[in-house]
Amino acid sequence: MIKDTKTFILSHFDAIPADAFTELPFTSLYEFLSDDKLVCKSEAAVLHVVISYLAENKDLDQRHKRKLIDLLNYGLLNTDDLPLLRRLQIFIGQEYIDQIYNAIACYDRGGYKQPLMCTEYFTPRGHLTQILVLGGTSHNKKMVDTVSVIEATHISPMHTSKKPELSLPHALNSFACVSIGNFVFIIAGQISPKEITSDVHRYDIRKSEWLCLAKLPSKRYTHVAHLSMENIIVVGGADEKGAATATVYSYAIKNNIWSVNNPFPKKVVFAAICTGQDQVYVSGGCNSMARDRLFDSIYQYEPRGDVWLLIGHLSEPCCAHSMIYYNTKLFIAGGLIDESVSDLLQCYDIEANQCTSLMPLPSARMTSGCALLNEKIYIVAGYEGSDEIHDDSYTTLTDSILVYDILHNEWSEEEECKLPQPVRSMCCVVI
Repeated sequence: MIKDTKTFILSHFDAIPADAFTELPFTSLYEFLSDDKLVCKSEAAVLHVVISYLAENKDLDQRHKRKLIDLLNYGLLNTDDLPLLRRLQIFIGQEYIDQIYNAIACYDRGGYKQPLMCTEYFTPRGHLTQILVLGGTSHNKKMVDTVSVIEATHISPMHTSKKPELSLPHALNSFACVSIGNFVFIIAGQISPKEITSDVHRYDIRKSEWLCLAKLPSKRYTHVAHLSMENIIVVGGADEKGAATATVYSYAIKNNIWSVNNPFPKKVVFAAICTGQDQVYVSGGCNSMARDRLFDSIYQYEPRGDVWLLIGHLSEPCCAHSMIYYNTKLFIAGGLIDESVSDLLQCYDIEANQCTSLMPLPSARMTSGCALLNEKIYIVAGYEGSDEIHDDSYTTLTDSILVYDILHNEWSEEEECKLPQPVRSMCCVVI
């Protein structure tokens, strides 16, 4: 009964009056507001609950008051909510509330004038249920600016749709993309067959708009990027002349500044990257755009020391593959192996330092998008088939989505769930 009541409250938070929470013990209210399963349409609803609770519990310890206020996702509040936020200063002090108030007011006016608060304050509440598929190249090497959405929940069938209001600032291919809370970052890439860019943009889910950020220090494509603590790490890629690089850049999310880190141990393009337990992992790749040499190495990045460590090897060298971190394991799917598109699924156990093969993909894939959601790995579109590759014609582009159930080691392909068009070299992020 208690479990069912908690589930109901978390799922119907918006429908419960704010004063209904005022008689709860602090620990119970804190448990509700900090639960990842809490779903509400507006952060203002949480703000109303906190204000009502503090007003009725004036003798609450000051540390507990601060803990409740810190649970608010300030980046999801609007300027219309600021007068309500001001009421908090009678409970916690004016100086602390002033910092929050000024940051939100400046943020809502647009631009990137203020240092961002910790990204946790910009994270929408509730389950992540959508995978965005951004950009890429369709038939006849046509680069696209479209964004498609894959809806994927535990209880409803998977389906896809276009999201026209979320189209990219321009057509883009072989770029890098990272999602952080309320934001989606797209980094550099190829904007035409003969032109690459260093542009960086951020999409704000709440405000439904793109913002141009500080440019990557150098133009890049076929690079990889992922979140590392409060920074975005960008590794390798090809420069304007198509030459592979070993450069590593770090983007400070809080102040919109790029810096140069220690280089990657080798020049690399078409590698794969993911993050787990505050560590960044990079696997495979090749030494040039001509794919003269494929790599089987797995490197781990230690952000606190800015050091790359060789921790293991793939069972087969590959490039243009997909990689996901889950429960101290790296899952490496498809890619180019021995000049052929591969259906191999490799699993590298980080703790055991061992790489094994799991159930193969239903069809060989490379340059696909990938995402992890609800203990399932989604391999999205890309090149399909196993024909040998001799030039840039490759094999067949596909619009289909493969789904791997990690817990049961099973693949499935939803015949009725496809992207609006075949595409490759795009990016996937979960929001």
